Amino acid sequence: MSATVTMKRIAEASPRFRARITAAFYLLTILMGGLVLFVHGRSALLVDLVATACYIVVTALFYDLSKPVNRSLPLLAAFFSLLRSTTTGAGHRRPRAVS
Repeated sequence: MSATVTMKRIAEASPRFRARITAAFYLLTILMGGLVLFVHGRSALLVDLVATACYIVVTALFYDLSKPVNRSLPLLAAFFSLLRSTTTGAGHRRPRAVS
């Protein structure tokens, strides 16, 4: 099943089901954020990338859930949420050795 078909099925689902999916991705984001504290090296980068991807999905789902109420305010919130994701992801650099 392709991602387009899956997203179409989610879009046609009830708001309660979409809210549960949003909560599941939000919980996964929190768990990955906690896990990244305990792993190091490339594993930490991969876990952080998964957490960031889940956060982007949560942003899209929150926008989709709140879009029927008001279109402009959720769009602004989604913009700042995605801005947070890009600035947090851009902050990853290799630590420098202390001399």
